[in-house]
Amino acid sequence: MACDKVTAILRLAKEAGSTAGVSVHGDTVIWHDGNPLGITEEQIAAKQAELTLEQDRNLNRQKEYGKLEDQLDEIFHNIDDWKTRIQGVKDKYPK
Repeated sequence: MACDKVTAILRLAKEAGSTAGVSVHGDTVIWHDGNPLGITEEQIAAKQAELTLEQDRNLNRQKEYGKLEDQLDEIFHNIDDWKTRIQGVKDKYPK
């Protein structure tokens, strides 16, 4: 799942301790606040790639963890096996 430009811009602004007034129409970024942080298209693209990888990793982890009720049953029957399985998922998709 690809990250959109607005999400990437807002994350860049947050990481800089600021906010951004922005909207996107097609591929055009409209800065409502004049882009005071000077965020570039290259920074936006890099942040989109980073956030897309993060989203994909999280989705993959969720799929492999399984349903919560199934995990609870697994914990009830053998918590050590559950811990081993979950650690394997964490190792496969590290943060």
